[in-house]
Amino acid sequence: MNKILIQMALLIGMPTLTYLGFLGGVEGALYMVKFFVWAICLPIGLLALTEKAQKNLAKQPASGALYRFAARIVAWTVLGIMVWTGHIATACAWGLYLLCAAIAGEGAKKHRAEAEASAP
Repeated sequence: MNKILIQMALLIGMPTLTYLGFLGGVEGALYMVKFFVWAICLPIGLLALTEKAQKNLAKQPASGALYRFAARIVAWTVLGIMVWTGHIATACAWGLYLLCAAIAGEGAKKHRAEAEASAP
């Protein structure tokens, strides 16, 4: 239940803060999004590339199709707003995080498939 609430908060909060910060001119929201991208998302994305992190991710159940679709829409919308408003460095950091997350997700799928194949 807590995981669902956190996922929903991120799916609603990230585009809202991005809109308010980058398009609405609210400086606090802008700084919050930039901090989130640079200090939280980028390090987590880079750490997710490790084998141990991918194995731990494979132990978690896969996300549903609707959540994955909504997360992709949010991620690409946030990236588009960052590029549109000229915050290219932050957009590159966000894009690198998305790339790392995609690579980690594929690694987790591979480990999940290996675990299912080796299960009796």
